[in-house]
Amino acid sequence: LSTVRNYDAQTISPIKSEDSSKEKMEKIFKWCFKQDAHPINKTLAEAQYNFFNRLNFIHKKIAEAPKDFDDISCLQTEVVADITQFFCCFTDVLCALYPIFSSEEGRVFLTSRLSEATYKPIYKHLMDVNCFIKDDELSYFKRYLERNSIKTISEFTGIKEKYYLGENPYHEACDLLKQLVESTSPIRKLELILMFGKQISLCIRDYYLNSVGVSEEEASEKAKIGGDDLAPIVVYVITKANIPRLLNELYLLTDITPDSDMIGSEGYCLLTTLMVVQTVVAEERATEPGPGKDQDQDQNQDQDQDQDQDQDQDQDQDQ
Repeated sequence: LSTVRNYDAQTISPIKSEDSSKEKMEKIFKWCFKQDAHPINKTLAEAQYNFFNRLNFIHKKIAEAPKDFDDISCLQTEVVADITQFFCCFTDVLCALYPIFSSEEGRVFLTSRLSEATYKPIYKHLMDVNCFIKDDELSYFKRYLERNSIKTISEFTGIKEKYYLGENPYHEACDLLKQLVESTSPIRKLELILMFGKQISLCIRDYYLNSVGVSEEEASEKAKIGGDDLAPIVVYVITKANIPRLLNELYLLTDITPDSDMIGSEGYCLLTTLMVVQTVVAEERATEPGPGKDQDQDQNQDQDQDQDQDQDQDQDQDQ
């Protein structure tokens, strides 16, 4: 704190008294992160360098000793925990240095910008490691999408006809999922997950209001959808979005989101969406007979053949 305050005291502040609070926050953030010499920017760069080297070490371990799965998983968990803790502590430091960020509006602004700045250089490497750890589930999810993404909404079980919504239904919700995987900011991803949950209801409301022509009150009533009706629609949207890496995104986002954020509406939407995808993966896994099932089938066939032979022998003795 003293290092930053000394640096700021020796330089000319870009903030003007007539600036609005948002303009002040914008200038302070640029002031801290657009100057290579600023201690705040140096601190972030050093942390990112540390995290990058640790992730690079995990990548080498995956290439050289992929069978050390437990060790690799443990290393990844430690890195993710340290990144999450760094982000929370770094946010607190900036709030202490610049009180304008301590307000509710200021903290929202700061966490949003800081999330992008912190994770952008390392997010892809986190995804790659997580992809190795979750490879089994990801392969089943990819196979599920390959088999089902071309289906129409009427071919999905559990969706009532009143929620079919004409041609290309729920495409706005699909677009939100595509934006989610393109972003490198966990905070932005949480915002998009929350918007995704609300967008399905908005799609239903807009369809009945604009295409069917019912009153606004009736359209809003139809958009009040329960969990039993919502889940199969979420399955449809996730399937039509056809994003194989979505499951990996949801797992990683769950890991790097602080516990304080997981208890809110964003965390609820994130876990609900993840559970839906996990259910799809479990059902896809169940459709593939494993080695144990093949052996059981072979044993049953052998037993049937033995019983047939015994019956033939009994018939010969009777004759």
